[in-house]
Amino acid sequence: MARWDEEPSDRNPPIDVWHHVRVALTFGGALAILWTLSQDPLWVENEYVDGWGGTLAAGIGAVTGILPFSVAEIWLGLIVVWTVVVVLKGLGSMWGGRSIGNVLLQGLLNTLDVTLVLLTWFYLAWGVAYARPAVADRLGLTVPGPSVAPDAAEKETLERLLRVAVTRVNTTYTEIHGSQDGGEVTVPDKELDVDAAIERGYDRVGAVMGFPQWFRDPHPPVKRPFASVLMSRVGVAGIYVPFTGEATVDAAAPAWSRVFTAAHEKAHQRMIAPENEANFFGFLACVHADEAVVRYGGWQFARAQLFAALYGLDADAATALNDDLGPGPKRDVAEVSLFWQTYEGPLRDFQTALNDLYLKSNHVEGGIQAYSYSVRLLEVWFDTAHGKVLLSGERPSAPPEPKLDDKAEQEPVEKGN
Repeated sequence: MARWDEEPSDRNPPIDVWHHVRVALTFGGALAILWTLSQDPLWVENEYVDGWGGTLAAGIGAVTGILPFSVAEIWLGLIVVWTVVVVLKGLGSMWGGRSIGNVLLQGLLNTLDVTLVLLTWFYLAWGVAYARPAVADRLGLTVPGPSVAPDAAEKETLERLLRVAVTRVNTTYTEIHGSQDGGEVTVPDKELDVDAAIERGYDRVGAVMGFPQWFRDPHPPVKRPFASVLMSRVGVAGIYVPFTGEATVDAAAPAWSRVFTAAHEKAHQRMIAPENEANFFGFLACVHADEAVVRYGGWQFARAQLFAALYGLDADAATALNDDLGPGPKRDVAEVSLFWQTYEGPLRDFQTALNDLYLKSNHVEGGIQAYSYSVRLLEVWFDTAHGKVLLSGERPSAPPEPKLDDKAEQEPVEKGN
């Protein structure tokens, strides 16, 4: 067996240093150029998102979207197999007399090469979208940052909106089941194409907001990996994979909860990178759908976010309002909670820490906490004219709702025509 201090011999293959230098210059240079260009948010918005970047992402997704299975899952599996083979090969070469230092140095340089290639691919295909202007700026909204502490006025807003969300959850549940207790956990009808329903919601949202046609056009369907149990174990309900342009959801998660997850990942398909913005647009797409079960998923998401935000300010008030959920919706919420509690553990904690690091490295304020920041987008949006249109769940031609008050909060959601 070779030692660290063994002198180089014929069994130690020479390391092609210049090859690794060329890789570093090529892909490191590409990353440097992308970073420099991304310092201008308007360039990112106009040239990248609305230009070649969006076209590239859509093209990749269109190719992989033809296939009924997750290409990303296969791609990841091949990477794992390749890594294992390389490690075993290196161990075998050391057993044959190759020095440990030579093996490790070659492995380190190869790893750096692969990392640079993957990073370049990631940012070319989607990652630069993290640098586009914030959605509040794009929509002309004034949204308090996460560092701004909630005040008494915001508490009142949260109470009002949580009451609205609970009411909408109950009314859409009744629309699905015919009563407030369907006797079983909510499951979308097998005949319903949830993916297409969400896409119609995005089309309507895009029409209201005046977004370009590529935003409104149907995007590839969400994939459900065969290895969904692994997603469950690490606490991942869904993920967008820029390398293959695929939105994926955990097929093992409760069916009704997968509706909003799919809408969230479809926001990422539309070059919406920050998690709070993906939550925001996923919610709007859901509540703008015709199908009650899709709107139900959206309102359950809003209820959960509003409840969590209010609970941090006034636990008693949040609990009292949340208790107004009907027995059916409560059963659905309990099922989702039990499902994810089953997978609590070190693997989930590790994934959460890794995701937090990933988000912060892409300048997402708050890291993993960004998922909850969408509540403030919801607060501000509901006080705008557009928000009142979307709040009704109707098509863009519908007139704005009156300003939310106690009477308006009790009105049921009108199903789109």
